[in-house]
This record gives sequence, structure tokens and C-alpha cells, in this order.
Amino acid sequence: MTLRSAVPRPEKLAVAVLACLAAAGLGVSWLLVSTLGDNNDLGLRAIIPAEMVLIVSVAAAAVRLAKARLGVVVVAMALIGLALGLPDTVKMIHDNVAGQQRPGGAAFAQSPDIWTAVRRYAPPAARVANNPLFVKDVTPWPVNISWALFANRSSCFAGLDLALPFTSLPPERREAINAQFVRVFAGEGTADDVHDLATHYGCDVAVVVPTDKAWDRDPFAGSPDYRLAETRTDRWRIYVRR
Repeated sequence: MTLRSAVPRPEKLAVAVLACLAAAGLGVSWLLVSTLGDNNDLGLRAIIPAEMVLIVSVAAAAVRLAKARLGVVVVAMALIGLALGLPDTVKMIHDNVAGQQRPGGAAFAQSPDIWTAVRRYAPPAARVANNPLFVKDVTPWPVNISWALFANRSSCFAGLDLALPFTSLPPERREAINAQFVRVFAGEGTADDVHDLATHYGCDVAVVVPTDKAWDRDPFAGSPDYRLAETRTDRWRIYVRR
């Protein structure tokens, strides 16, 4: 409607550009959630520009309605929108103020110390292996949040949720690699699995922590591919590739 109205050509061009931006944001979010992954976190980022354009568009339409003496309709629309968003808003405020205790919260709080120790043996270009499911319950989805925030080093395989949008591997291969890393840090990995981490995936450093089942069934301990560089009782074991 705005494009057909009697507005100057530059304004029409600006409106067209904004419309394309909104369509692109909505389209990217739709494609990400339907084809790339279960976690649509990237889709949430892509939709932000579209949301901004749509908010401004609705505000402009509301002003035009108000000028046309349809102020009651504008107020009603605003109140309906407020009512629809109010329950989630209240819940979000409550959760941010009260907080939520997570089972992995204590381990997550110790993550900075762990990664500081890891960096002593991992140069900036080194690739680090740790459990891709480490403190998975801290976030609503299982993502390697400890590595993402504190490692300051590259990961051999940071987890399935990150491999989904950032790699071009076929689904079967992604699942196989994920299962292999999970198996190793669950203490069920074979010598061949650990050898793959050292040679095929280029994992220069591996870190095992007490929450990993590999802590009691450590597949790195007897591996000819890794040597124990540092251990701290009940905190971590750091292995370096030979």
C-alpha cells in the first residue's frame, strides 16, 4: 500500500529496500529452521532486522490510522499486542531476577580455571578436544557453552549443534563424528577412536574432567598418541598429543 501511495520516489525506494530486508530476514529464519539444524539460534539472529522493519512499519501504519480518526482502533491494537506479550515478559523478568539452579552450574563456574590450565599447553593455533556434552544442562539446548565462552582455542569438534550450521558435512557423517566424540568422553572409546582424535581430527590437546565418565575409564591414559601433561585431583587431566 505504501509503495502505491503518492510519496516521492526516494521514499518509495527506501520502503522497497526495507521490505526486501524484512523478507530476507524472515526467509533466512525459515530456511535455517527447516534445513540446517534443530537449534534455530542463528535464525533468531537473522530475524532481528525483519522485526525492526516490521515494528517501524506497524508504527507508521498506526500513525496513519490515527490521522484518519481511527485512534480507537490504534489504541485497541496496541493493548492487544501488549496483552499477548505480557505473560512471557513477566516470566522472563522473573527468571532473570530469581535465576534458575542448573545441575551443571558448579562445574560451569569452574570452567575458567580449567581453560586457563588448558591454554598453558595449547598454543593459539592448537585444536582442543573436550566432551561436546560438557555442562550440557546449563543451557536449554545441549551446546558446549564452556568451550564457547572460556576456551579461547579452536575445538576439534565442539558439538552437534555447532556442527549443524557451520559445516557442510552430510548428516550421516556429522552424526558419526558426534557419536565418536561422545563415546570417547563417555569412557567407551576404543584405541582406534583416540587415534582418530590425534591423527584424523588433529586434536593437539585433550581435557578430561570429573563429570566425564572417561574420568574413571580414561581412554587417553594408555594411548600411545597422548601423554599426560597435567593433572589436578578432582578437577582436570590435560593430555598433549605426542
